[in-house]
Amino acid sequence: MSEGKRPGGLTALAVFNFIGCGFDLLLGVLGSVGMIFLLQSDTFKELEQEAEAEAPPAKEATAEPGSDADPDLLPADPKTKPDRNADEKKQVTELRRMGITVRNLTIKIVLFAALSLLLLLSGIGYLKQKKFMGRKLGTIYAVASLATTYWELSLLPAEFRTGSATIGIVIAAVYPVITLLLINTIFKEDFTN
Repeated sequence: MSEGKRPGGLTALAVFNFIGCGFDLLLGVLGSVGMIFLLQSDTFKELEQEAEAEAPPAKEATAEPGSDADPDLLPADPKTKPDRNADEKKQVTELRRMGITVRNLTIKIVLFAALSLLLLLSGIGYLKQKKFMGRKLGTIYAVASLATTYWELSLLPAEFRTGSATIGIVIAAVYPVITLLLINTIFKEDFTN
């Protein structure tokens, strides 16, 4: 490619980097900050203590013998008072089982802020066709993003690794792989500065 003539694909890659930077900041950083505020709230701490204090209730078989009916789906006993916090307590327990802690969210904030910065700088490097700022930082972003994806998957308990959470994380790994391939093969010679 001639000096100063940037391929359209490299421009498109830069635009995707800027969009990805926005998503990483919005979802990865701000979403995690919001979760930290939630985890630190007094209401959440009270629900967490209540959930830990209560032993899981034993399901009583109120269905007829031999019936396949799920006891949770049967009508509740009208004499018992419903527990309005039961859903919230269940959600607290699920958050803990999924590895969502203040420590992990803090690590996620730092990782996603760094990934956002790498996306922004490498996107600018793609537009200016800079070897270090474009190709090198783009490669560093892709490797760091794949490592972050692996870290996020490693936090999930085994029963969550087959659901929609995993699909989202794997989809997030597609762009770094495409970036690695494009900037180190097709656009390799276009980084002239």
